[in-house]
Amino acid sequence: MGRVEENAWEYGRLRRMSLLWTLAVAAIVILLVFGVWLKGVQIADEGMAPTLRAGDVVLFDALKKYAVTPRRGDIYAVKRADGVYLGRIIGLPGETVEMDAGNVYINGYFLSENAYVQYAPAELAPVTLGDAQFFILPDSRAYMIPQTADMIVDIDDLYGCAAVRVSPLSHFAIFYRFGQGHSRSKKRPFVRTHFLWKMVLTNHALLV
Repeated sequence: MGRVEENAWEYGRLRRMSLLWTLAVAAIVILLVFGVWLKGVQIADEGMAPTLRAGDVVLFDALKKYAVTPRRGDIYAVKRADGVYLGRIIGLPGETVEMDAGNVYINGYFLSENAYVQYAPAELAPVTLGDAQFFILPDSRAYMIPQTADMIVDIDDLYGCAAVRVSPLSHFAIFYRFGQGHSRSKKRPFVRTHFLWKMVLTNHALLV
């Protein structure tokens, strides 16, 4: 084999090794992204309507809770023994949550939820959350879980925070935070509404 042939063979070998290395790295990245970081969930009902609808496929960020403490208004998937459920974080650790005629009160202050809630009559006696507990509710309050204990979630049970809706493509949306707002109430002052959700390209929103 002459020098030219040897060089051509070596060049081909290096190209094949480079291609295999690239494919291996890509496979690892895909595994990490979709096996560790992003979790796909198909929405099963209308509990978080109108933000999420039955049949929507949403990617949830499983690592966000380790980087940023979950905040009021975040939509989280919750891992339970019988499946995965969705809800919006309403109460934060150490807060007292109660409901009166379908309205939510945090530490005695009315929580404005006009941006996302479909109201339904509901009553809930005051419940105080522990240091690592969150209180979640579906946006469509008709889907509320009857047992109060099931609406209290430990941080370890938070499966992931809603990140991207990938299906249907016509309703593709990236979830991100914007602004803070507050209002006044004749009955009780509003608690500040932290970080409402905004969605790109669509208006739609649910619960699994």
